[in-house]
Amino acid sequence: MDYNSIKTKSDLPFLELDLQFPYETAMQEILAMPKNLFVEHRNDISKEWYQFVMYGTSFAGTRSDWNHPDNTWTPEALEHMPHTVEWFKNYYPSNNFSKIKVALIKPGGRINEHSDGNIKGFASGQNSVLNIAANNPDGAEFHIDNTVIPFSAGSAMLIDFSKPHSVVNKSTSDRYHILIGHTDETDEFKTKVIESYRRRN
Repeated sequence: MDYNSIKTKSDLPFLELDLQFPYETAMQEILAMPKNLFVEHRNDISKEWYQFVMYGTSFAGTRSDWNHPDNTWTPEALEHMPHTVEWFKNYYPSNNFSKIKVALIKPGGRINEHSDGNIKGFASGQNSVLNIAANNPDGAEFHIDNTVIPFSAGSAMLIDFSKPHSVVNKSTSDRYHILIGHTDETDEFKTKVIESYRRRN
């Protein structure tokens, strides 16, 4: 399959990409941050779900538009997550981020089943494209399409967010994932998607 076919016709709920994300460094930075930088997010469909915006209108602008023209690296991300910011700038296969958020689900927390976006498949340019696990404690589960995505610390998953999905944290630890949105599709990104699809099959 070529890239466009994988993106629009594979009907996969998720696809793991090899990004070599420095999750240990990210977790060190996250755990050292003031906890009041994480603000409650969408409590209408969730319990104990908090977010910190790395790239957006402000660290607390969790509900602002993913493609807002003023989106940029937040001062708080530059101060508290400098090494993670540098990784995204230098190694993530995109030149145009729309938004990046760190999502925290506390023990006993959950996100009720819902769908995001109207474009089926792995869609760039609408909300988040990729989900990277900074950690994933045992008992933290991302359910989609009658399966559980096999997240582990550092894994990067391309997800079809148009499919109904839900999250639960049945562990006794905080669960931190990073949600990335980007509007471009670089050759490097396309190559990683194709290589991941071939490994899977």
